[in-house]
Amino acid sequence: MNEKLSLRAKERIAKIMEGLTPEKKREIQISERIKSLLSEFYRGSLAPEDLWRRLREFSIQDKEYIAREIQLNLIETMSLGASEEEIQKRGEGILAVEVLKRKRNTSLIESNLNLIKSLQKKYRKEKENVYQSLKQEFEDNPELRVKTIKRGNTTMVVQLSAEEAVKQSPEWKNFVSEYERRYHQEFIKIIERLKEEAKGREG
Repeated sequence: MNEKLSLRAKERIAKIMEGLTPEKKREIQISERIKSLLSEFYRGSLAPEDLWRRLREFSIQDKEYIAREIQLNLIETMSLGASEEEIQKRGEGILAVEVLKRKRNTSLIESNLNLIKSLQKKYRKEKENVYQSLKQEFEDNPELRVKTIKRGNTTMVVQLSAEEAVKQSPEWKNFVSEYERRYHQEFIKIIERLKEEAKGREG
């Protein structure tokens, strides 16, 4: 039954493809190649330099388009909370394919990638400093870690660990909320600049 459905699906796809213009067919083929290359890259089976070599096989026109689409995908999948390794990997991929373009923004792209790395370090350091400061305060003042819990008609008094007290404190929750908003806004600004540079905006 599944084989018949698969065959029917293939026949439908073949009929759809027959009705497309050569240009549209080409677009679909290129889109599939982009997905395939990105899949290999994210799995780790394709290194940045391999990505560059594979793109060299395409015609100049296709190469420019594919390079740009791959860069945009790599940029859009970056996040402030990503590991340093993930940011480094995506950055290397973006720069590797940039050299294949006729008009390059390599220095601007590299500059903004460095800004992302700096922002990440600052983001993690500031968060850790505030966390450790609050933790020390709770460790020095055990009475601040006392919490009353009601369960039905029973009232219990528990002593939280310093870590638990920090995470449950209004000070920490308020800090994290404002802190995340502020850093995320700055991160998005850099990402938008990177996307413009990948599209070919000249600095």
